[in-house]
Amino acid sequence: MSVRPDGRVFEVLALAEVDAAWGLARAATRRLAGTLIDGPRPLSPIDELMLALACERLGMKEEAERLARRAERRPPSDVPTAAFLLQLQAARGGETADAVRFLLSQRRGKGWRTTIESAWAVLGLVGLLDRPTAGEYAAPGRLSVVVNDAAVKEMALPGRADPAFDSRISVPEPPAGWGGKVVVRLSFDGRGTAFYTATLAAMLGGEDPAPVKRGLEIVREYLEKEGDGWKPVEGTLRAGRTALVHLEIRSPAAREYVMVTDPRPDGFEAVERPAGPLAGRRQLIVGLSDEVDLSAGWEARLEEFRGSVRGDAARESSWAKALLGEIVARRRFGLEAREEEFALPPGSPAEVEHRDDRTIFYLSALPAGSTHLYYFVRPELAGKVHAMPPQATPMYEPEIYGAGTETRLEVAAGAAASEAARRLDPAPGVAGLPQVFAALDRIDADELISLVPSKPRIGNLLVRVCGEPALRAWLAAEASTKAAGSDLRERIEAARRDLATRRLCADALADAPPSWLAAIEEALASDLLAGRVLEGATVAEAGALDNVLLWVQEDRAFRMLLLEAAQRLRGTAEVGRAAFRPVTVERVVASLGPQAPAGDALVRWKLAQQGSFPHERMAERAGRLERELSIPVKLAGGPDLTLPADSGRVSVMLDRGLAGTGVYYRVREGGLRIGPLEEIMK
Repeated sequence: MSVRPDGRVFEVLALAEVDAAWGLARAATRRLAGTLIDGPRPLSPIDELMLALACERLGMKEEAERLARRAERRPPSDVPTAAFLLQLQAARGGETADAVRFLLSQRRGKGWRTTIESAWAVLGLVGLLDRPTAGEYAAPGRLSVVVNDAAVKEMALPGRADPAFDSRISVPEPPAGWGGKVVVRLSFDGRGTAFYTATLAAMLGGEDPAPVKRGLEIVREYLEKEGDGWKPVEGTLRAGRTALVHLEIRSPAAREYVMVTDPRPDGFEAVERPAGPLAGRRQLIVGLSDEVDLSAGWEARLEEFRGSVRGDAARESSWAKALLGEIVARRRFGLEAREEEFALPPGSPAEVEHRDDRTIFYLSALPAGSTHLYYFVRPELAGKVHAMPPQATPMYEPEIYGAGTETRLEVAAGAAASEAARRLDPAPGVAGLPQVFAALDRIDADELISLVPSKPRIGNLLVRVCGEPALRAWLAAEASTKAAGSDLRERIEAARRDLATRRLCADALADAPPSWLAAIEEALASDLLAGRVLEGATVAEAGALDNVLLWVQEDRAFRMLLLEAAQRLRGTAEVGRAAFRPVTVERVVASLGPQAPAGDALVRWKLAQQGSFPHERMAERAGRLERELSIPVKLAGGPDLTLPADSGRVSVMLDRGLAGTGVYYRVREGGLRIGPLEEIMK
């Protein structure tokens, strides 16, 4: 809470409440109140209000008026302050409208932001009902509701507080529907003031809302029984067969009093947990491959082509271009997946409540890291249903919030198939292909049609149907870099995306015709992308620039593929002088100017770069560090180590590779020494 009343002030108010009920300790409470009023420390607004209310209830009218007049000049800024102001004004017969309006404006649906705020607000509003002059605010009268000039509701307001009175009004849909402007007018005929609040609830259009990660992240999966364990639902699931719902909540910090809500699809009934281990095999979908998959509806598409397009060369080419565009735009690619054995981690203790349409978990404490929750359901009804996104939020910190993704479920009388409604990432480089399509000339549709059933990689498919102009555009792809701002890290990330697009082409040049040699050599020698990245770039903080090595490695890999293709087209194994200028870490360092680190600081900056290394011996790793990072490396003895393939920060990869080997590394005199402790400390 943003408002924390002073403990002594709160004690005075509590004693005043007791005194008003039983007449106890009035003199002592009055002395304590007087001490606080005349004390050396200024009172906060809420302390001043609480003390004024205590004085009012103790009969200290002069002190109450002095404090209340100061409070009246300040508009309420939060729910507790407004609630105590309302109680004070109600007790002394002062103006309450501003406090009531503020409280009602802070209402969220059926309550306030948190349960404690709702408690403050209720206390304030009850104080208004109990005021001696409450009758003038609850005078008899009539309220009329008009929607688009049509009367829809009229009600008589009671002349006193009546718990049985229900003043809720639902505005009906206008005859013309909700598509146009809807104007709701309220009119009150009677004495005093009628207050109201309005709530708008709507079903949003569209599907697959993006997950929300505001301090919490929640992921849901459905699993089915298989043998002695459970596996993610990928194949069939019979109606009436128990399914396991697994919720994982991830939090970077510990939280208290967290509520997790998982909406259940129609016909999914919560059941008692069956016996058996929560383990089995799982298929992990890691993204989309670059393998084209048009198997769904392919025959119907061919029939359409043969019936309405065949015979017109221009229309055949347009049809083929549209097909290529659809493959990328609608992500018509196979899944990239791997299978693994798994055992579900134990779930944390939580209170659980199964309602008609949702299951709710109440966690008194949520530790940092991952927390797992489980419950079991049984689908009873056949049909297509959607499981809306699960949600997690601390009950007293509503600004912290996490929402997952929607899940589509199709339950048939005999079987069911499920598909997580998530937007999978395309394979690297695929998103940059539309600019290549713009450079395509006429396409041989028959060539395209003959290749599609074999599920080719998108790069191989495009290389087979593109001409030299499109090839040049592809090997010079730079749309992401052109669109990037001036920040060097952002530009490097954009250049890496453009290199991924180019690499789709380079990977598919095995069958390139000899006429493409000039275009390939031109791309091999081109330095335009690096120039665009480095020219005029700005660096907010050199320490945050950690993607330079990744760029260097990917640029080199791309050029090696082009060189291999060029050698193949030249028909010789002899490699002449490489006529290209690859990106280097030293070139990027030079572009930093005065911000560039030097000496040992430069070595540590290089070791902080992200990269990827293959499985290799220690001597090979040392040579790679010298070649790719320009770090002088001295091996000072020790065992002949073989280091595993790894990726991440260079320093972290060194730590992992050398752990437990008795070999260490040291940054010294602008270089790196690697060996046993007694050697590198000389």
